[in-house]
Amino acid sequence: MIYVGKGGLQYDLSSKPLATGGEGVIYDVIEPSGLVAKIYKPGKASVEKERKLVKMINEPPARSVLSQIAWPQDVLYDAGVFVGFVMPKMETHEALNVIYEFGLSAKYPEMTWQNRLIIAENLCAVLDSVHAVGHICGDFNPKNISVNPTTGEIVFLDTDSYHIQDGADTYRCDVGIPEYLPVEIQKKMRGGGTLSTALLPTFSQATDNFALAIHIFQLLMNGVHPFACAIIPSQASIVAPQPSDNILKGEFRFMVKKPGIKIPVFAPEISILPKEIQNLFKRAFIEGHSNPKIRPSPVEWHKALRNLRNELNTCNTFSYHQYYKFLPKCPWCTVNNNFSQANTPKQPTLTQTIIKPPTLTPQQTTPQNNRYTTPSKNKKPSKPKQKTRNAAVLIQISAIIAWIMAIYSYATFDLIPSSIIFVGLPLIGFSLIFFRGKNHVKSRILGLLAMLLFSFFVLLAMFVKGGGDLPFISSMIELSRLFNGNMWENLPFISRMFYYAYGLGNIIASIMAFTSPKSPKP
Repeated sequence: MIYVGKGGLQYDLSSKPLATGGEGVIYDVIEPSGLVAKIYKPGKASVEKERKLVKMINEPPARSVLSQIAWPQDVLYDAGVFVGFVMPKMETHEALNVIYEFGLSAKYPEMTWQNRLIIAENLCAVLDSVHAVGHICGDFNPKNISVNPTTGEIVFLDTDSYHIQDGADTYRCDVGIPEYLPVEIQKKMRGGGTLSTALLPTFSQATDNFALAIHIFQLLMNGVHPFACAIIPSQASIVAPQPSDNILKGEFRFMVKKPGIKIPVFAPEISILPKEIQNLFKRAFIEGHSNPKIRPSPVEWHKALRNLRNELNTCNTFSYHQYYKFLPKCPWCTVNNNFSQANTPKQPTLTQTIIKPPTLTPQQTTPQNNRYTTPSKNKKPSKPKQKTRNAAVLIQISAIIAWIMAIYSYATFDLIPSSIIFVGLPLIGFSLIFFRGKNHVKSRILGLLAMLLFSFFVLLAMFVKGGGDLPFISSMIELSRLFNGNMWENLPFISRMFYYAYGLGNIIASIMAFTSPKSPKP
């Protein structure tokens, strides 16, 4: 594909596109080499854009930084119709936002503070060269800045979107990200306004300086946006504002505190920075909120960053941790520990949970605010189940009394030795069921077996009516006397009733204990 430049020079473009964007398509230029061309999509190549590019070509930044800016070099025409422009072919690497990411998704977690400072200094140098010739970046967002993570060299991309002033004519930058737009622009976009229609002036070198301060802050402070914040857990009813909201209000939470709001957990305190840099951030984000002209310039930032780079200490634990030498300890180790603790799930403790919504207060009037409540470890079982436990104890005590009355009513005191076994067996079973201990499932099973064994003997005594000696029973020491059918028939009616009450009482008490809640203390 052949296109002609403004001076008649021909450019031979590859037919295969390198990339496609919202406005146009990027092609490699075969001849002359070392260039790429952006051909606008239909309806995007306007006369205003042509004039803007011509102005940029005629007034480029200093030659020393042109290798770091994809600056237009010539406009292109197809049969006399403006279609695009050519620019230097730049080697691109990582977007700036990838460099300062923190946490598990970070691609460069071991990049030193010194290297980040160098990247910040390079940002200042290139932006200053753009400002020096009277131009404005406008959409100065991190995705338009490429960084070589090895050398720290940067490249400014998408320069054709810059905000260019040509005398009385303004060639707008009509794109931007709210998180990098200062208050004076955001106010003009209220009510659905756009950068294309907002009342001029919109972008200025002061707005570039605002975005520059954000980039520097994120490079120095673990990638945290200076206007980001988080809620304190005890203030869950408060909604954390978004960075763009805080920008509009001028609320820089690293310096201006607010009840219920804190800085993000992975952010260090601003006190880790030298006072010189703290004051520059104060001018950029607090004082500059009402007076944009006092925001620090790239030159001021460059000087302060270089001073900091010459005053670094290295952490004894991690060699890539570097910090201001006048701090008592490494702040990055502290931040990493705080971040790890905040993101480590706590082991849950097993407690009883009552499935019922809490009483709604005036602040909790919607279904969304209902919560399942978890009682503390020492909370007692509910009253109905507690009554079951109490009844089981009373029935068990009554059963023991019935046994004593049975012996007393027939004066069978010679059976007291065997009573230790006959009374002890159900008591052991009842206790194992009632006081279950930590392994309450095992205790329940053992207790149930003991009660079933006891029940076998009781029922046998009830229903054997003089059938003679039973060998497997008569071998049960003195208990054979009680279970002998003849003896049972000779018992008075009242004694039999006491025995029946004892046997049934034990069984009922065990069943009630078995279904009751666990004892608070084993």
